[in-house]
Amino acid sequence: MWAHYSSIMSTQLSDRWKGWTDWTLPKQPKAVMLGSCFSVEVAQRCELNHWKVLSNPMGTLFQPLSILNWLKGDLDALERSIVFHEEKWKMLMAGKVGQSDFSKEALLQWSKSVVNDLQASILSSQVLVITWGTAHAWKWKQGDMAIGNCQRLPQQEFDKMWLTISEIVDVYKHWFNGFQLQFPHVKVVLTVSPVRHEKLGVVENSRSKAILIEAAHQLAEQTSIRYFPSYEWIQDELRDYTYYEKDGCHPNAQAIDFVAQHWFKSFVYE
Repeated sequence: MWAHYSSIMSTQLSDRWKGWTDWTLPKQPKAVMLGSCFSVEVAQRCELNHWKVLSNPMGTLFQPLSILNWLKGDLDALERSIVFHEEKWKMLMAGKVGQSDFSKEALLQWSKSVVNDLQASILSSQVLVITWGTAHAWKWKQGDMAIGNCQRLPQQEFDKMWLTISEIVDVYKHWFNGFQLQFPHVKVVLTVSPVRHEKLGVVENSRSKAILIEAAHQLAEQTSIRYFPSYEWIQDELRDYTYYEKDGCHPNAQAIDFVAQHWFKSFVYE
């Protein structure tokens, strides 16, 4: 009975997703994909399917505000997040790649180059995909800011914080208003990573995903941003640990392929 019920639910979920028939892409689309490690996996599959993709040049980031600093090109915030630790200069607003053995200036120059590459790639792209991973963030006490990566600094230098739905929606709406004027041809898609953040715990991970999903839906309702249900494909359609890696947190290749196929089918192509 349960197998039959699961099959019915799966079919209904797939049937409800129609994609975006009002969005037409060229046969070989160009996209910028930013955010969590799940975003990187999907980007790799896009490249195999003749998409040209710029993926996370600033490194993998999970919480919405740190991703937005790079989209906004907020060089002041990026510079303020630089710290010297373990004989290296580290940028807490970047992923693991945001480190330099040489100087603070070298790291700052790298960040400027990343921002320029992002802007140039967005200008020539049809799609910008932002994948949020968590609504949990770490606030760096010294810089009084929510950062993207702790970069191995001692835990006592940070305070745990939760981003709120209204906070995420407000800053993204403000950014998107300017983005539309600068890049009116670019389609923006939000999605939530199905990767489980086990260190948060089961309850807090669910809370985190709920915040992100609601924020994404509010933005989709209030702007022309679209929502792609990566999280739902894994959690509600596949709903089985056999589609996860051994760690029980990361979707495996089969699951990612499944989501990617729905992504490709979401557009009309020239």
